[in-house]
Amino acid sequence: MRYFEASPADDTFDYRAVDSDENVSEERTVSLVEADNAPPIATDDPVEFEVALGKFNGDDWSHPDAQISASYQGDDKGITESGVKRGVEGDENGGPGAQIQYNREEGESEQFRIDLDEPVTEFSFSVSNLFKNEGGSGNHEQGKWVAYFGDNAVASGLFIANEGNSNGTYSFDETALGGVAFDNIVFESIDFVNEPSRGSDSSDYFLTGFKASSDGAYAANQGDVLQIPVAELLGNDADPDGDNIRFTHVSDANNANIWIEDGIVYIDLDDDFIGNTHFDYVITDDKGGFDEAKVSIIVNPLPTPVEVESIEMLDTIVVEGDNLVYQVELEDGVLEESRYSIDFGANDDTATDNDVDLSQVQFTNGVTYDANTNEIVVPIGISNFSIVIPTLVDGIYEITEDYTLTIGGVSGEGNIENVDIPQIEVSADVDVSEGQEAVFTVSLSMPTEAPTTINLGINHVTTESDDISAMVVEFEGNSGWEALTVANNGDVILPAGVNEIRVTIPTVDDNNAPVYEGPESFELTAVGVVGVQGSDTGTATIFDDGSVDPQGPTPADDDRPVVTAVSEPTVEEGGIATFDVTLSSSSTTDTTITLTLSEGTASDPDDFDGSEVTVKFGTTTQVLSVANDGTVQFDLPAGESEFEVLVQTNDDVIVDNNETFNLAATTEYQQSDVDGDATIIDDVDAAIVTLTGPESVMEGDTTGEFTITLTDPAKPSGTPLAPPGSIITLSYNYVNADGDDIVEVAQAIVNPDGYTANFTIDTVQDDVYEEGQAFTVSVISVTDGQNNNIFEALDLSNASQHVVIDDSKDNPPEAEDFDVTLDSNGSAAIVFNDDVNADNDHISDQEDDSANTPLGVVITSLPESGVLFYDGQPLDESDLTQFDDNGDVIGELKTFDPTLF
Repeated sequence: MRYFEASPADDTFDYRAVDSDENVSEERTVSLVEADNAPPIATDDPVEFEVALGKFNGDDWSHPDAQISASYQGDDKGITESGVKRGVEGDENGGPGAQIQYNREEGESEQFRIDLDEPVTEFSFSVSNLFKNEGGSGNHEQGKWVAYFGDNAVASGLFIANEGNSNGTYSFDETALGGVAFDNIVFESIDFVNEPSRGSDSSDYFLTGFKASSDGAYAANQGDVLQIPVAELLGNDADPDGDNIRFTHVSDANNANIWIEDGIVYIDLDDDFIGNTHFDYVITDDKGGFDEAKVSIIVNPLPTPVEVESIEMLDTIVVEGDNLVYQVELEDGVLEESRYSIDFGANDDTATDNDVDLSQVQFTNGVTYDANTNEIVVPIGISNFSIVIPTLVDGIYEITEDYTLTIGGVSGEGNIENVDIPQIEVSADVDVSEGQEAVFTVSLSMPTEAPTTINLGINHVTTESDDISAMVVEFEGNSGWEALTVANNGDVILPAGVNEIRVTIPTVDDNNAPVYEGPESFELTAVGVVGVQGSDTGTATIFDDGSVDPQGPTPADDDRPVVTAVSEPTVEEGGIATFDVTLSSSSTTDTTITLTLSEGTASDPDDFDGSEVTVKFGTTTQVLSVANDGTVQFDLPAGESEFEVLVQTNDDVIVDNNETFNLAATTEYQQSDVDGDATIIDDVDAAIVTLTGPESVMEGDTTGEFTITLTDPAKPSGTPLAPPGSIITLSYNYVNADGDDIVEVAQAIVNPDGYTANFTIDTVQDDVYEEGQAFTVSVISVTDGQNNNIFEALDLSNASQHVVIDDSKDNPPEAEDFDVTLDSNGSAAIVFNDDVNADNDHISDQEDDSANTPLGVVITSLPESGVLFYDGQPLDESDLTQFDDNGDVIGELKTFDPTLF
């Protein structure tokens, strides 16, 4: 009962109470007593309103003033229930079903909607299973809500878990909502926070609770005409006396026109007004009582364009081949589908469309691209989104390039760091002849479109700094080879497009003072600095042994030490022959020297001592034994390029003036030796010649043996001095004789022993007695077969022998006439010679007597009357010796022993 009209005072009426089962109470009476009039009570409109669901309502999702529903792409969907969790039936993103899911491929989300009977100005909600880092570190699942008043979106927001890793509770008061009121709200899922990930998977979650409230206010959208029935305004008004109340007056409202028509209060809001306004109305009981109430109105703004606030990069620099992720932040969530112009790239970008793949651009959170208008379309409720632009690996090195994305006049710039950073490579190791250039090719593994920097350095492995000169770095340009500058630290900047250079390192030839160093090496190390990665090394080996052909007219450098000269000393016999041996160069290592000592016209050991040599170099002296083949080896120390070889010569008496012997020398590096002859000059020492032999000879006989002995005063007796067969020339002097008395031996031949010669001399029997004959044989020379003197000089003081010729054979014996006395028988012994009694010695001969040799006799005639017996036998005419008138024997001498007559 709203009110009751009664006219008479002190009136009554009866009533009974009735329950739901139609049971009635006893009848009772209500007395109507007239009293003092109380004014009506007007209550501000509307009254407070609150709805709570889920965890905010004891896990109960039912409320008389709220309705929940679900849909996807305009089709109704069932609501899933799992405890307090609520979701939407279906599996739209391949993730766990039953949640509120976002379908990335379609760019749409399942919707969970809550409709409220009255507008609210603040709300809270809670979620679960909204996982952080689901799409990678910092790439969280996220949800979206959009609050509507009627069909007008008035507020929106995005959210991620804020309780642990997957749950969240969120509250928005009037201030947070911007003073708007809404009567329905839609919950959705959108993409991960930063960029899509995990294939088709995207955000999904459960709603676990919701509550909303308002202190009381009507709501309208900007420019609307709000209609409020008067009865609705009076519905919460009352009169204490039960009097009828009546709507009597409505005040003006700011920013609106108000009138009452047909029981309706019309509030025509100014088109440009948003915010809070109110009007007052007055009620009366027509008994003089009245009251006033305020009607609050919230005017929601219509959606306005939302500007792009900023474009930030998820990663300022990405590696080529990765995605540029432009994170677009709007000034607020758009409350109507909004379009923004978009420009891919800018004129001053260093990256071009060739560096990105615009065919694979992704827009998150339901944003789409309209190619016809070159605009992006942002759905309701989105305040930020990402645009993912893949970059391309183009196989070309470029500098870090920038690529600009401009949306709604706001630009964001991402940088593409080249993944195509070329590797640096150095060509193969090289061998080079000393004095020539070591040439390396340093290359990059791929083309470049930007300058690059490399560093070139030399590492001396076994070389030293003075073995090479400064490197020259060049690239082949349009006009030929062009030089590049090498900084003090070795950095070299390669122009864009240059991915191969030539590095030339001259080696230094030490020909002015050659030193054999053997193979020496240095390394060229190339290291990437800017736009180049890695490092590589090439080794150059310098050869100075002639083994590397420099491929040109210049001969291969050969600093190996070889003997270039052996001096030819002249030495006086008995002195030391000093050979100066000169090498072409010194060496950094020991050099093996081979010496060969050989006879020339001088012989070993007669003229020189070939058993050892003395070698001098620097301050060192070595005495070395010579092998049987005349060779000797030694190591010449590093750094030496000359040495002396000393050979002792022998002082002798042999004529060997200007005799030579040879020293040949080689190093281990040469095939042919170099030699020099030493010449020995005689110092004229005399050989002693001794001639011994018989002092006399019987004329007609051969002398005894003469012996010529040759002696060198400096050598032991018996030392061979002259070659066997050498000729000793003899000369003769005579006393009472001449060359007819002997057979002169003009020459004696040196025996095989080399120091003696023997001969004999035949004398001539001339049968003429010559008294006092003698000759002297003397040595006058000792020569070879070419009449060359063997000895430098001869000491001939004892080189002659005086020989007396005994001519006693030519002195006839003496005979005398003598008488023989016959005995009585007429016989007598005839005694010619009596060695005892000289008176009886009738024949004699000085020679034979002195030698006590008996004489013989010849019978020239026989006795006329007697018989001459010899040895008992008579002689006859046949036994006679006949002589001519000159006293010469006719026939033969018939000689008889004088003792046998």
